[in-house]
Amino acid sequence: MNNLKQDEKLKLFIHTLLETNRDYDFYINWNNIDYYNEFKQELEWLNILIKNDDFDNQFSILLKNKPSIVKTFPLLFALGKKERDELVKKSKKFKLINSDDEFYFSENLENSTLTEKQISKYLIFFKKMGLKNLFMNFINSSVLDYVIGVLVGLDTNGRKNRSGINFESLCSNVIESICKKYDIFIKKQKNLKN
Repeated sequence: MNNLKQDEKLKLFIHTLLETNRDYDFYINWNNIDYYNEFKQELEWLNILIKNDDFDNQFSILLKNKPSIVKTFPLLFALGKKERDELVKKSKKFKLINSDDEFYFSENLENSTLTEKQISKYLIFFKKMGLKNLFMNFINSSVLDYVIGVLVGLDTNGRKNRSGINFESLCSNVIESICKKYDIFIKKQKNLKN
């Protein structure tokens, strides 16, 4: 290899590049997508709002009868899994810039009722977030199908991670043999704090 000229090394390098490092598991992490299963019933209840001409009234009735639906709201807009979990499972408040409004989407709504004021506040939230527009003009038949699409779309960072893991496994034998030869300690998949 040392006897090769620069342009020959470049040709050799380009010729030995892999076409891809993606496998069947690269595109979708189904374990992350299955997150919706915890809220399947509530998402089904939301279907009543799709293209409903009496949206505001039906929204209020739905929240009055099924207050746990509120915990599905973070699935309807782009939030990462960690932030969704903090809002729904750890009762963290959802705050927006330039607004005094604070919203809670926690699971402890199972056996409680919402006041008219709370329901009105969630309706305003739904309108300002564009979710009413989504239900009236874009979702045709299934909130669940929409949520699965959101979860698949949010998995782009996961794809970057999987790409790195795949590349690491492809290179690991070569790198490990070099490290062993030169007595170099190797760390795999470490984040910045480690």
